[in-house]
Amino acid sequence: MVGGRADYVEYKIMKKICIMHQASIGDTLMATPVYRAIKECYPDCETVVITSPIGYELLYGNPHIDLLLSYKKGDDVLPIIRSIWRSDVAVVFDYHYRNAFYAFLALIPKRIGYGKDFINIRMKDEPLEMFEPLKYLSVVRQLGISTEDLSLTRPYVSSEEKERIVKICNSIREPSQKLVLIVPYSQSRVKDWEVSKYLNKKIAWWL
Repeated sequence: MVGGRADYVEYKIMKKICIMHQASIGDTLMATPVYRAIKECYPDCETVVITSPIGYELLYGNPHIDLLLSYKKGDDVLPIIRSIWRSDVAVVFDYHYRNAFYAFLALIPKRIGYGKDFINIRMKDEPLEMFEPLKYLSVVRQLGISTEDLSLTRPYVSSEEKERIVKICNSIREPSQKLVLIVPYSQSRVKDWEVSKYLNKKIAWWL
């Protein structure tokens, strides 16, 4: 089913849904099919997304998000709680208890996610090899939201930023040449691979 509702949905009318996802670049992008699927199934539902500062930059301008808020540890939580107050449901993608606790304080009756604390609809852990968009979509499927469109929504890039990127690229290669960008670092050092290995194993040359 593409952008459809399953027959078992108990959320006949959902006016406001809150998505809480304090993630890094990769996970933030991998969750974008969820926001599109929500709007396909519930076009009139207000979608509020609570994300990290880097997530805010990536999701800014996303047409499937009605209200985008950034939060990091130490910030005043009252504006967040006011923004999600009495939403119909909170989808908490994070395992940490903090976001689920804020949803609890905001008197959101249905709180679904993978965490243990303050979640009243707990999801089972998916296999590690599962494609990330499918993992996120499996959560909202509990709300009757289903889609086969796994394409990611590209971040908004201003014309000034595009011009600056073109200048940088043209300064290191000819306009007719292809450019492969390798980013060997992540938020977690456990996932990092030394730059020398890209060269020693000739991966960079192969690309």
